[in-house]
Order: sequence, then C-alpha cells, then structure tokens
Amino acid sequence: DKALAQQFAVRGADDDNTLLLSLFDAALDLMRVRDPASLLWMLINSQRVDEDLDVALRHPEQWDQAIVIRRWWDGVTSDLEFRMFIVDGKPTGLTQYNQFVHSPRIASRGAAIADALCSYFNTEVLPRLRSTPFFEAVGGRFTCDFALHPEALGVLDCQEGRRPNEAALLSKEHIKLVELNCYYEATGMGLFDFHADKPRLDAGPFEWRVRTEPMPHASVRLENEWRDLLRPLSKTQSPSMSPSARRVTDEALEQLVRASA
Repeated sequence: DKALAQQFAVRGADDDNTLLLSLFDAALDLMRVRDPASLLWMLINSQRVDEDLDVALRHPEQWDQAIVIRRWWDGVTSDLEFRMFIVDGKPTGLTQYNQFVHSPRIASRGAAIADALCSYFNTEVLPRLRSTPFFEAVGGRFTCDFALHPEALGVLDCQEGRRPNEAALLSKEHIKLVELNCYYEATGMGLFDFHADKPRLDAGPFEWRVRTEPMPHASVRLENEWRDLLRPLSKTQSPSMSPSARRVTDEALEQLVRASA
C-alpha cells in the first residue's frame, strides 16, 4: 500500500520505536477485510477467537455471540487508540491503548486529548448507556476504547485558546467508540497497573497517561512471533513455504475465494 509506505517513510530512522509503530500500523491495515472469504479466514485463524469460543462452548447457557461488521475508517492509525476506565459512571483514567510505542503527536497533546475524550464520553456515550442492561450488570464499572482520527489533532490545535476548564469539542467524525469491556483484573491496563493504581482508578481524581519518550528495548517485550517480523529478511527463514508446510486454513481460504467468485 503506497499510502502506508509513505506514512512509514516520514518517521525517520529505523530505531526500535519507529519499527514498532510501522509494525503495528501494518498489522492494523491487515485487519481490513475486503471480501467474505477473508473475513472467514481471519476468524478461523484468530487465536483470540479460538480462546473465546473454547470458553463459550464450556458455558453454552451464557453464550450470546454476534459478529459485528463495520465500515473501515480510513486514516486511523495504531497510536490513536485510547482506553478509558469508568467507575460509578465517571471517567477515572485514560491511557494510550498500545503501551509499547511513543507517539510524539500524542505526547504533545495528551491533556487536550484527555479533555476531549472525557467530554465526548459524558455527552455522547454515557447518556446512551444509562439504564441499559450492560450498565446495570457491571454497576457502572467498565472500560471504553476510543479511536481518534488524525484530523482531530488539527481540531485540537485550533482550539488551544479555549477558556480554562473548557474541553475541545470533537464531533462523531473525529471519534469512534470501538468497544466496551468489563473492568477487572484481567483487563488490559495500558500504562496503568491494576493493583498499583487501583486506589486512584477506583476513587479518582481522573488521570491520563501517555508515553512521553520511547521505551528502551521495547521490541524485547514482544512475543517471539512479533519479534521475528522485525528482523531483517536475511536473518529469518525464507518466506516461501513448501506445500507440506502450509496451514490447512490457507487451503481453506483458497477454497472460500473460489466458492465466492
């Protein structure tokens, strides 16, 4: 993808942080589904789906599963996703979703982004959630994942002169609510720690966290499969695979493509 390649090219030297940003954005772009066969292939190959289905099948009486398909949001990147922690219906914390990367454009606008997302939650999200079965089931304690469009950063910059305690206003074209999740010990915490930050996140005051400088040796913290992708091709195995080495699901994808043609 030429647009993606150009985006990576302007990031500068191939340091650890730049490589990680490029890797995660490439992975995000691969999540874009363009036909039904690719959708089925992705579901079949997903380790996360496999784990969730395994749990669901052990508790069929509680299984209420659905597949949600959305229009792809052009322009969104991996550094512009955030997780907000909600307790008693009020935001108590906000973190960049991907804790591994340092994004200068996020680090320089952390406070403005936090104010804008809190305002969006209170005006657009919370009124629709109150009195819903989900809100009542979790007792007002959950997480919200938001995606921010790059164009929103320009809007925030234009509103720098707003009055104190007045949040920048972003419209629905700038923010997407990705999903809601339960908030408990296994929840991904980003730059927070469930145990160490529990008193603050349970009682406030609200705090936002973004990475202000690159994480040293960040790639070392990745799983082996991800680290392999960062190595030069000369140091990895040949990308070509013999027929015997191919996965069954790769053959299934070809069958699905032929069937849907």
